[in-house]
Amino acid sequence: MKLDWSALEQSLDALDSAMAEHERLESDPAASVALRTVVRSGVIQCFEVVYEQAWKAMRRRLVQDEGPQTIDPLSRRDLFRLAHRKGLVEHAEPWLTWHEARNLTSHTYSGETALSVLAQAKSLAQGARWLLEKLG
Repeated sequence: MKLDWSALEQSLDALDSAMAEHERLESDPAASVALRTVVRSGVIQCFEVVYEQAWKAMRRRLVQDEGPQTIDPLSRRDLFRLAHRKGLVEHAEPWLTWHEARNLTSHTYSGETALSVLAQAKSLAQGARWLLEKLG
């Protein structure tokens, strides 16, 4: 059965657009602080959605290839490591970092957290695009 990855692709496109708008506003001295804050929040929301779509797509592919009896008991860390061994992700460690960032955004919101997630958004987009390419 061919799996559908369109939700991951669409979420990546939204993250790319949000990041581009954020970069544009950061270089625009006329952009208001309120607008910058709203767009920054949009980037963070897109980061969350991409992360969720990506790890769930990764899991679906692994379940399809390895079976639920192998995948269901795995921790997120072990899932990422298996995905790396199977060539779905380039490196497992960044996925753990993105997982921690995702947890922070859903439980705590601060300017510091926002800046941390913003700094990781581009690398998540690259990692998720790598995954999407490997998913076929």
